[in-house]
Amino acid sequence: MESKELNAHVFEVDKVAKEIDTNINTGLTEEEVGIRLEKYGFNELIQTRKVSALEIFIGQFKDFLVYLLLFAIGISVLVGFYELSRGRDPTEFMDAIVILIILILNAILGFYQEFKAERAVESLKKMAPHNAKVKREGRIREIEVRDVVPGDIIKLDEGDKIPADARLIIKYSMYVDEAILTGESQPVEKDLKLYEEKTMLADRKNMVYSNTIITRGNGEAIVVRTGMKTEVGKIAEKIQEEEPEKSPFQKEVNRFGKQLGIIIMIICLFVFLFELIIIIATEGTTFSDEEINEIVEALALSITLAVSAVPEGLIVVITVVMSIGMRKMAERNALVKTLTAVETLGRVDIICSDKTGTLTKNEMTVKKVYLGGIEYDVEGVGYSLEGKIV
Repeated sequence: MESKELNAHVFEVDKVAKEIDTNINTGLTEEEVGIRLEKYGFNELIQTRKVSALEIFIGQFKDFLVYLLLFAIGISVLVGFYELSRGRDPTEFMDAIVILIILILNAILGFYQEFKAERAVESLKKMAPHNAKVKREGRIREIEVRDVVPGDIIKLDEGDKIPADARLIIKYSMYVDEAILTGESQPVEKDLKLYEEKTMLADRKNMVYSNTIITRGNGEAIVVRTGMKTEVGKIAEKIQEEEPEKSPFQKEVNRFGKQLGIIIMIICLFVFLFELIIIIATEGTTFSDEEINEIVEALALSITLAVSAVPEGLIVVITVVMSIGMRKMAERNALVKTLTAVETLGRVDIICSDKTGTLTKNEMTVKKVYLGGIEYDVEGVGYSLEGKIV
C-alpha cells in the first residue's frame, strides 16, 4: 500500500508496520532505504515554482508603462527609417537608444534588488542543518532529514523537530507544539489510542507531524509520509498553486499607463487631423506627390509628439525610490523579495492574523542567565541545542 493511502491513526501499530512493510524492532535495511528513496523521493519540500534569474529579469519588463516605452522605441525606429529614406539626418534613432538604455538600466536595478533578496531567502533556508535519529538494521543512526523514508523508525527526544509524518509506537509524557499546522498555542499531549478515520488533524493524538516540535518527553514512531505528502507539504503545495496577485501600486501604475496612453493617442490623433484639415484646405484633394508628402510629414510629427509625451523617466524614478525603501528595510533586518511589496506594506493599517506559529514561532528562547552575580549570554534559537553560553 502506498504510504499516502494509509490512515495510520486508525490502525494498531503492528497493522501500520505490516502495511508499510517495516520492522519495529530493527527498522529498515540500507537496501530497502535505497529502494524507497527511489520510489518516494527525498524527504523535502519541493518549490514547484522556483523563480530563475532570467524570470526575475524578464519580470522587470512586465509593466504597462514599460510596454508603452517599448512601443515608443518601435515607433521612433520606424520614423527614423522614414526620415533616412527622405535623405534627412534622423534624431529618432538617438531617442530610441536613450529610451532603451533607460529601460535596461531600470531592469538591471530592479533585477539586482530582487535577485539579492531571493538569494538571501535561499541562504536562510540552508542556515540551520536539520538531522533526524532513525533505527536502521537495529542501530540508531543520525542522518539528514532529506534521507528519511516511509517505514523508517524514528527516535524522538525533547527539543527535536519532527522530520516527517509518523505514527507513534511508544511515548513517554510527550507533548508536541503543533502551532505550525493547527495554530494551537498550547503543546498537545500525545497518546497511543486509536481514532476514527474522519478525526480532525488536531485531534489525532497518536500521530506526529513534520516540522512540529517536541516540547517535552520522548518516544519512537513509524514514518508514514514524507516530503510533499506530509501535512505541511500539502499546505506548501496549495500555497504554490496560488497565482501571485498584482499589488495595489502595480494596479495603479498600470491604470495610469493606460490612461496616459489613451490621452496621448487622442492628442496625437487630434494634431494629425488638424494638420490634415489644413493641408486639404490649402492644397485641395488632388493628393499630388507634394500633398502626400505633407500628410506623411504630419503623421510623423504626430508620432514624434507621442514618443516625446511618454514619461521615460517615471519608470526609473519608481524603481529607484522602491530600491531605497528596500535597502532601508534591509538595514532593519526586514527582507523584501519584490520591489512593489515596499509600497504595499506602507499601505497596511491593520494585520489580522493567527499570531502563534505564523508571526511568531511559539518557542520560548533563553537569551540571558543570571547566576552567582554574573550575567551570561545564551546563544541559539528556540528548542535547538545549537549555541553556547558566553
